[in-house]
Amino acid sequence: MQDVWCITLLTMYRSPQSHNSQFKLVAKSGHTLQSGLTSQSGFTLIELIVAISIMMLLLGSGIVSYLTFNDRQGLLSGVSEVKSLLRTAQTRARLGDRPEGCDRLLYYEVRIPVESSTASLIAECENGAYTRSEITLSANTRAVNLVAVQFKVLHGGVINPGAVTLETAQGLTYVFDVTEGGEVTAGALVE
Repeated sequence: MQDVWCITLLTMYRSPQSHNSQFKLVAKSGHTLQSGLTSQSGFTLIELIVAISIMMLLLGSGIVSYLTFNDRQGLLSGVSEVKSLLRTAQTRARLGDRPEGCDRLLYYEVRIPVESSTASLIAECENGAYTRSEITLSANTRAVNLVAVQFKVLHGGVINPGAVTLETAQGLTYVFDVTEGGEVTAGALVE
């Protein structure tokens, strides 16, 4: 009975010693049809598909990890900005830093409306409110609850102490407190 060879690859190679092109036929089993030539090795289609699938899984998990890291860093940056604004309000209130046109300073307030990503530093005077600065929180960070912390002038303390909760659109949440004495706590990331 004759062996039936399935020809899978037709390759052309050039010998470095000669410039004659020679052809060889390689059978599915890896043996050559010409005597004297060696068999070729390589990867099968299944092996290539498995290797590419593994690489795609690693790449996909790397992208997800990077996006989560980026989201977390954006939230931490926003928390840092709000804490800095709270400390600025506290310092200005204790110093009695009146804006121009303010007849009598009552308190400094840091205000972030619910679901907003804009924080305002407001000097409240008897003759009206003066917005001293506004910041936009980074990376889709927004306040979950109304933040309206008011720092008393000169003798210190806070009128509306409580928890400040910030979150991202992807659901990461950070909570910290402002105490009655004006302390801004470290807080923690809530997962």
